[in-house]
Amino acid sequence: MQAEKKYNDLGSGITVTIFGILYLAFSFSIKVTKLGGSTSSRMFPQLIAVIFIFLGVMLIIRSLKHRVVGGQEGQAPAKFGKKYQRVLSVFVISFLYVLLMNILGFIIATPLYLYAFILVLSPKDGKKNHLRDVVIAIVATALLYFGFRYGFSMMLPRGIL
Repeated sequence: MQAEKKYNDLGSGITVTIFGILYLAFSFSIKVTKLGGSTSSRMFPQLIAVIFIFLGVMLIIRSLKHRVVGGQEGQAPAKFGKKYQRVLSVFVISFLYVLLMNILGFIIATPLYLYAFILVLSPKDGKKNHLRDVVIAIVATALLYFGFRYGFSMMLPRGIL
């Protein structure tokens, strides 16, 4: 069981670091608009990307440190790939969300992304309530839109709308 945790930490750390690097790279495609002072529209996404990279690297270091200190770790778990199926799904839908944001716009792409995210992360054995999940995705999108548009005075991608 302990060896499995070490593999999970290493895999998660690598995945989070790669996601952070990709997120940072995509943040440079955001149109720069000044928000006041030295802040721009790229600041928040780039800050989040740096946090992801930092946390991913820290998880990798922790995993490698435990491997060295822990000594023999045994065989890799048989279900290693299956454990990361959800993680891979989250990164795929996140990647698609970033690509489709400029085409569909925030108002269409975000509820689709949130609904897909809920489907991927909901328990496999639990009963799915699709109506509730759609409502959550729409309400969360509305709250995010009004928060960024009117709270932070930031324009969000319009897409086809």
